[in-house]
Amino acid sequence: MKKNAPFLILYVIALVVTAVNTFFSMKNYIFSDINALPQGEFVSEEVSPSGKKSVKIYLVENSLGTAIRGELKTGPTSCKNIFWQTGIKDVTVRWQDDDLVYFNNVPISGNGNMPYDCRRGTALFTDGALEDERLDPANE
Repeated sequence: MKKNAPFLILYVIALVVTAVNTFFSMKNYIFSDINALPQGEFVSEEVSPSGKKSVKIYLVENSLGTAIRGELKTGPTSCKNIFWQTGIKDVTVRWQDDDLVYFNNVPISGNGNMPYDCRRGTALFTDGALEDERLDPANE
């Protein structure tokens, strides 16, 4: 038994390290926060029809690739991220009205309470996101 003790300790340490790494990997995947995105380089700004809101588009380039970040601005200091998509370098933004904006034909609420985050596979299908029955004029 004493000969196997160092190996047993080594196996336990390896198991603990693996468990901790798995936990933090899952934590980062499950609890990714759309408000904790990199700033990126400013590309453009699209103003809503009333002029009260705007969406700023940023291109984010890092060692993992490129992404587009969309930031909703509703006041002088009120900004929040409402769009994040990786693997693209450009985006088409079109306001339908003050309550609905399209990013690459993805409808997003103009008040920012239902953001699109490509890291979340079900972002468009959660709790009433598809209840809005407006038609996209570009697809008619």
